Amino acid sequence: MLASKYDFLFQSLLLFVIGLLIACGGDSDKNRYPRQKPAAETFLGDWVLRANTGSQGTPVAGGTTNQLVASFVFNGDGSFKAQDLPGRAVAKFSSGKTTIDGKGIWSLRRHQNFWVLRIEWNDIAGSQVDYGAMLHIVETQPTITLKYIIGDPDAGDALIFTKKPK
Repeated sequence: MLASKYDFLFQSLLLFVIGLLIACGGDSDKNRYPRQKPAAETFLGDWVLRANTGSQGTPVAGGTTNQLVASFVFNGDGSFKAQDLPGRAVAKFSSGKTTIDGKGIWSLRRHQNFWVLRIEWNDIAGSQVDYGAMLHIVETQPTITLKYIIGDPDAGDALIFTKKPK
């Protein structure tokens, strides 16, 4: 009787762990994040929205259409400007606006075991804020993309930016 009780507990724990692993499939790009610090100069200039994915990675209107195109400009002095980002990218700071403009400072930072572009917003849609976010650096040879994950990484909601050619 005691052995069957432990068997049941073991099987329940095993099913829980398997369910957790399946439910938290994780970020599909996690193996393409840089382990070595990239050169800051790589990120200077204009970055434009290439893809706009919603829950489960499904495309969202405005991602690659001829409508307003979201963009970041990263400057050598550590400042950045953002234009026409979907409001959901900054959650409550959007004040319900569909798209927002903003500015702040950026830097390369280590996050867990990889490098990201850390952005610190100090102005969103004309309001002074103190809000931090990360742009995941995705090594997609021969280029690099920047992935702005919105909410839970497992949900697949993200904005994907590529560097605008000079």
